[in-house]
Amino acid sequence: MSETSVDTLRRRAEVALEKDERGTDAERLLERLVQLANEESEHAIFAHRHLAELRLERHPWRAALHLRKVIAASPNDDVPHALMGLCQALLGNYRAAVGAYRRALSEAPQTPWYHHNLGHLLDVAIDQPEAALNHLELAHRLEPDHDEIAASYAHCLARVGQLDGALTLARIAFQLAPRNRDHARLVSWIERGA
Repeated sequence: MSETSVDTLRRRAEVALEKDERGTDAERLLERLVQLANEESEHAIFAHRHLAELRLERHPWRAALHLRKVIAASPNDDVPHALMGLCQALLGNYRAAVGAYRRALSEAPQTPWYHHNLGHLLDVAIDQPEAALNHLELAHRLEPDHDEIAASYAHCLARVGQLDGALTLARIAFQLAPRNRDHARLVSWIERGA
């Protein structure tokens, strides 16, 4: 296929991504772009990245395959590493997810969401709350008004026996999102001694 045809296909995919909330048209165009563009071209990497984002929750394994190509082409880009972390977590590959988030943090060390996700994995999935504590503390410092970060930090603090600080943070999380039943359960769990 000619370069102009690939360029046109990419532009059509970009428009579809902007218009189509579910991504069905965009997904079809991106699949075609992957087939027609040079495998290592900017167009192919663009298509793989967006296919990974569209498929991440529905098909984390397929998304991970797309992300491998993006990471190979752009190893210093934090976003595909973080997306790979999410894919691996959804697949239950928690140690691989931890590694992917660590790579993302090596490229973007002040990103609160990477610290949160890494800390939450270490605390809950890997059962290493002590290793999680610094990541969750930093995430909370960088994003102090986010209820999920406050709740994860509170959970971790409770697990390491810092119940006073945990209860304060759990109550803050509940105040930030009073309709979140998980936050109410977290407060109750900590009040009962965790």
